[in-house]
Amino acid sequence: MDTLLKLRDGSKVSTFTWLRSPPGAPTTQNILLHMERLRHIRSLELPPDLGQSIRQNRLLQLAREGAATTPSTWPALTILAVTEHSSLSCSKQAPH
Repeated sequence: MDTLLKLRDGSKVSTFTWLRSPPGAPTTQNILLHMERLRHIRSLELPPDLGQSIRQNRLLQLAREGAATTPSTWPALTILAVTEHSSLSCSKQAPH
């Protein structure tokens, strides 16, 4: 996942920002770019059940926070990400 935060080759945006960008108008070029993004997501080989153990409200909260995040806030979020990952791992193991 750390590679998602690196700048794309020949670009001023990270791979993560590129993946989150809207597909745009339905032109041939934009459809091809969207297909490229989908191929990249599939290449990450994320487990299909990745979000199954996370409560729906928490996923929505994470999505809202992610939408408001800019590259300038990433260094501060590194510590939070480690903490969040630890708490999610713990919540997966502990029964609710």
